[in-house]
Amino acid sequence: MTTTTNSPLQISLDQPGMIALRDETPLAAAGIARHIVLDSGKTRVLLLTLPAGKGLPEHATPGRALIQILNGQCEFTFGEKKVPLRAGDLLHIPPGLPHSVSAKKHFSMLLTQSFEAEGVTSSSAPF
Repeated sequence: MTTTTNSPLQISLDQPGMIALRDETPLAAAGIARHIVLDSGKTRVLLLTLPAGKGLPEHATPGRALIQILNGQCEFTFGEKKVPLRAGDLLHIPPGLPHSVSAKKHFSMLLTQSFEAEGVTSSSAPF
């Protein structure tokens, strides 16, 4: 089960905003939680939390992704290559690269997507 929430975590595009991520990361005790923090169309920031044993199936997005692991442990898979990540790690995924993720322990990540190609926006992304 994936839950998507726009509020209260969403930051206004018109004003400076702050979220205490350390207070928001234990949100997915029962399932995958996805919280839209900011979405300008060309840039999207998501807070995702996954409990141990859960994951996201292989997918690719049209945007460049920077993934910062906030807590816990996970593993990203790119074809045959597995990349273990833990709190404090930062991962770059170029646009269009198929990947999947599995939670080795309950984990939270901040996903920043940049949609650089002409005509591509955050509404084109699968998650």
